[in-house]
Amino acid sequence: MKFNIASRTVLISVLCLCLIGCTPAQIIADITTAVNAAEVIIPIIMPFLNASPKAQAVSDWTQAALAGLDSVSNCLSIGGTQTEQAACVTANLAKVAATVPELAGLPSNVAAAVSVLASDVENLLKTYGTPPTAKAASSTTEIHYNARAQSQLSALKVRIAKDLGRLRAGR
Repeated sequence: MKFNIASRTVLISVLCLCLIGCTPAQIIADITTAVNAAEVIIPIIMPFLNASPKAQAVSDWTQAALAGLDSVSNCLSIGGTQTEQAACVTANLAKVAATVPELAGLPSNVAAAVSVLASDVENLLKTYGTPPTAKAASSTTEIHYNARAQSQLSALKVRIAKDLGRLRAGR
């Protein structure tokens, strides 16, 4: 079978994406992206917390998103099979993805920041979660994170704890 240059390029690109798409480093990077998005929301929403029930709903949802990301980080740091980790992602992020607060009536910068975090959570769920229509095909391949990845997960957990503290304190 002969492949032209365009076919070879596509084939190589697909193979590269398959090889690097779901590595431990990638999921940590994706969680970091979501935490970064949450950290954009916090200072924007703080001035509106006491003045608006919608702002409080955004704060509550952001706290739920951060708590879900924290739980996913815990699961990853413990390790386990791909199936177990996918179930953990689904268990901790599905409700968050399904309960994005109403954005109408919020300042545009708040609505935009919430949309970014919602998209990040949805992408984590779609990429690493258990597909709802998937059969119970179980992966017994154990995934354990190296010392560098464990350090990155620990750093994320510290950031998340600090962010949750700021939101809970309302400042």
